[in-house]
Amino acid sequence: MELISDIEHATAVAGSVCAGVEALRGAEFWKIGDKELLTLAETLERVGRLVYAAQVHLAGEVDTRDVAQGASTMVLLRDRLRIPAGDARARVNAARAILPRDLPTGGETPPARAGVAGRGGRRDGRRRADPHRDRDHEGVTREAGPGHPGHGAAGAD
Repeated sequence: MELISDIEHATAVAGSVCAGVEALRGAEFWKIGDKELLTLAETLERVGRLVYAAQVHLAGEVDTRDVAQGASTMVLLRDRLRIPAGDARARVNAARAILPRDLPTGGETPPARAGVAGRGGRRDGRRRADPHRDRDHEGVTREAGPGHPGHGAAGAD
């Protein structure tokens, strides 16, 4: 697969993906057999995951370049893309967790996984209050026991 390095090509590829998904949105799914419908569901799930991976990669590039010019990358993405703050935060945190970072002296550093949203951890080992956790999640982590990374009382800080 050819790597994309210019805006015209990137826009054309994104446009063709949008056109294809738009066509599927109006599909007559009731005419498709059960087995084929499930196969299509799996394919669409893969499309969604690939789109999210591209969004994370792009958010990481925006963050690495400091396009927000010292302001919050999460706020910039929220406002510019008109997405919920939690979605913007998740993209930036995922990018910080999985993408290598450039070093000022040259080269790259491996991805920083500490403090990834959803794990509830901090670099100093203390739990962070997470407004996106719900009671179901807290119940699961309590049942998982003390060895589970998210174990503990909600909001313990």
